[in-house]
Amino acid sequence: MPDYKTNLNKINEILFGTWDPIGISRNENLIDEYAQYAAQIISSKKWAVGDVERMLKIIEDDLGMPSPEERRREAAEKVALVLRKARL
Repeated sequence: MPDYKTNLNKINEILFGTWDPIGISRNENLIDEYAQYAAQIISSKKWAVGDVERMLKIIEDDLGMPSPEERRREAAEKVALVLRKARL
């Protein structure tokens, strides 16, 4: 079973590469921009796709930067899969 840090990195990469509501994924130097949100998702213990999708929507609303619904859903599905496999 991968450890917390490994899963945090995987989720951060998903948020950066798939979700990316602020449009920074072209700059690899900003890879950690969403790390705090990855940690929030893990600590919430609400890992169903719908739960993750709602969390991402709340974050987007707080940022004032909406992401296309399809990207949010795709990211939520990927994150939920990582968390189900990890069983943290």
